[in-house]
Amino acid sequence: LTSWYNISYAATIPEPTIKGHVRMNPFHTFSATCLNFGFALTDLLEKEGKPVPPMGLIQSAIGGTRIEQWIDNSTFVSCKNGTPAYNSNLYYGMVTPFVNTTVKGFLWYQGENNCGEVMGNSMTKVGYGCYQVAIVDFWRRMFSAVEGTTNSLAPFGIVTLASFGNEGNPQNMAHMRWSQTGNYGTLPNPVMPNTFLAHAYDMG
Repeated sequence: LTSWYNISYAATIPEPTIKGHVRMNPFHTFSATCLNFGFALTDLLEKEGKPVPPMGLIQSAIGGTRIEQWIDNSTFVSCKNGTPAYNSNLYYGMVTPFVNTTVKGFLWYQGENNCGEVMGNSMTKVGYGCYQVAIVDFWRRMFSAVEGTTNSLAPFGIVTLASFGNEGNPQNMAHMRWSQTGNYGTLPNPVMPNTFLAHAYDMG
């Protein structure tokens, strides 16, 4: 079940106490990364003197997950060194309900729980480097399958991990950030066109 809120309304919903635990309202549980990105886009349009259209933000997120969980089975097996126990279980429940929605772009902020795994390389179809490229291509294909809906090259933003987000594997952090670019070191690149990075390495 998906609920739709505007920010002003969501912030006014009382936070009830149930069995001694406070249940936060939708505003407090929404992704700060996603929300602040929306604010930044609004500010930029205003600064450039352009009209600011109504902007809808969809959050589909669970903390502590692996990239393999957010793709389908066929995409999972296209890369080597994935973790079978985690493949695809969130894609079918938390992404497919939205694929008929026309969107203007995507934001991806994940990787902490893959830091202890194989970082790999997109060129050799191994590990996180392969999966990062694969998820960008796969999500774009799924959302643009119906002609005239989502652009097949819709902007895709990737947030690099903050310095504390290594889940006990700080030795892999540089490799993770490298793999988040498909092992090119920068975005966009030949295998990840119309993508961009939002760096969070100086946060914490």
